[in-house]
Order: sequence, then structure tokens, then C-alpha cells
Amino acid sequence: MRLRPATPDDLSAVFSVMAARDRADLGRPDVTPQELSHRWNASEFGLAENALVAELRDGGVAAYAEANRHGGLIVVAPAHDADEHLGMALLSWTEQRERALAHERFHQLIAAGNERGRKLAERGGYALTRHLWRMVRPLDSSQDIPSAPLPPGVTTRLPAIERDATALHAIDEISFSADPDYVGISLTGFIEQHLRAHDADLTLSSVAERDGQLIGFLLCRRRDEERAGFIDLLAVHPAHQRHGLGRALLLAAFTRIAAAGLGEAQLTVSSANARGLALYESVGMTVRFQHDIWERDAANSDNTTG
Repeated sequence: MRLRPATPDDLSAVFSVMAARDRADLGRPDVTPQELSHRWNASEFGLAENALVAELRDGGVAAYAEANRHGGLIVVAPAHDADEHLGMALLSWTEQRERALAHERFHQLIAAGNERGRKLAERGGYALTRHLWRMVRPLDSSQDIPSAPLPPGVTTRLPAIERDATALHAIDEISFSADPDYVGISLTGFIEQHLRAHDADLTLSSVAERDGQLIGFLLCRRRDEERAGFIDLLAVHPAHQRHGLGRALLLAAFTRIAAAGLGEAQLTVSSANARGLALYESVGMTVRFQHDIWERDAANSDNTTG
């Protein structure tokens, strides 16, 4: 087995490893080939520098690792779970890349059901810091979904990329900059990741305005393979929070998702976002699965993992 930089030709094999890992940990794949391709081709990613495969002698792929703006990610095929040396080698590589990316803390995202991953993180000196929950709500028909009034003077419309991108990016930053899971992103990266993603659906999305100023938004993705609408981002400018706008945007999105023939709404929320979690629970969303975030201070690392 050898470790080498990933290439575009590895996409299918890496997807197979990720899908197998998800089935073992979550019961279902949580990634598509299109999503992985979009990530690899992002202008700010750099495939050759920030993605690694563990290649078997027969040319197959046993594991994959990447370092992105959020942190490190290690995916080992279940058939190779017992290879602790492989796991530690990949962890060491992700730390080197995170250090090169000037991350202050090393970060690993591990499914709660991945016991081998948990042990690897603990052996590497990581501590569990918070959780990410995938929440879902069945949507049998738009008639079953309650509505919530918009705050006085607020109107909504569909987003327009050229018109709204800069304002959306600014609201995203000011709304989430204090969140421990928020990592700054350029305007170009924001447009690529959230507005021009392969599954972004602006017809399921909305922006909210007051007096001609954009004050909040909800961006949605369409996941036809799951018959689901995925709430990618829901943000309200801090000056306009606590007036029911987030609830109104969310319930209106449920109605649009159901009317589009999709049977479920999904989103991901951090355990650090207590207000968001309370909102999602109040509209009938429940947890389907959990990922855990493991971290350690990069400044106190001696780069000798493994």
C-alpha cells in the first residue's frame, strides 16, 4: 500500500470508499459522486495538495484523506479498519496539511458510530468538542405544513446570484462568525459552494428584505436521490433576529420543498447552536444521525503524531 496525492481519475474509487464508510457508520451514503467532484474542483481546494489516497497493490483504494478550510477528514474503508498504522499515517498527513493552511486547531469529523475513528482521535490526542446532527422532517404534503407570519415590513423573493451574492455573503459572515464551526470564506468560494453548487436550487430558496435591504435568507439544495430538500444555509442579520423571521423562512421552505414533490426536509446543526436546535425541534425536525467533532490545539502539537 502507498500514499499518494489524489487525481481526478480517483473519483469513482474514493466515492466507493466514502459510501462504504457511510453505510457502516450511518446506515446510508451521505455523499454523491457529484458532490465529491464539486468539492475537488472548487477554486480554493487544490486537489493535488489537499487530497490523499491510500492505494493498494492491485490499484484499488483503501482510504482517503483531505484537508479543507474546516479541517481534516479521514475515510478508511471498513475492510481496512483494523490497520491502525494506516489511520495514524493519514492523521499525521492531515495535521501537516492543516498546519500548512495555518489552522490554529486540528479538526476531525467522525461519525458517532465509528468506534475505530474515535480511538484513532483519542490516540492522536484529540478531544471531543461538539456534535453535528443531521435533522429531518417528513413532508407528506404542503397542506400539512403550518405557516408563520413575516415580521412587519418584511417581504421575500427568490434569490438572484448576480444581484444578491455580495449581500448574502456579508450576512452569512456576520450571522455565523461567532460560531465555533464557522470558517471564513471568500465571496468567490461562497458563490461556488452555496449558490452554484451542483444541487443548489434557488427555486426552493428565498431572501428577505426590509426597506430594500436584504436582512436574511434561506438557501436550499435539491437531493433527488433522497427525495429531499436540504437546507444549506439559514441566516438572519443579528439586528433582525428574535422576531420570527427564521421560523417564517424555514416553514415557507418546507412548503416549497413539499410542493416540488420532495418528501423530506433535511439540515445539519451544531450542538453549539442552541437557538437553531430549538427552532428546528419546534417545527418537528428530529435527529437522524450524528457526527462528532474532535479537535486539538495545533500550537501545542510537536508534529509527531503516529
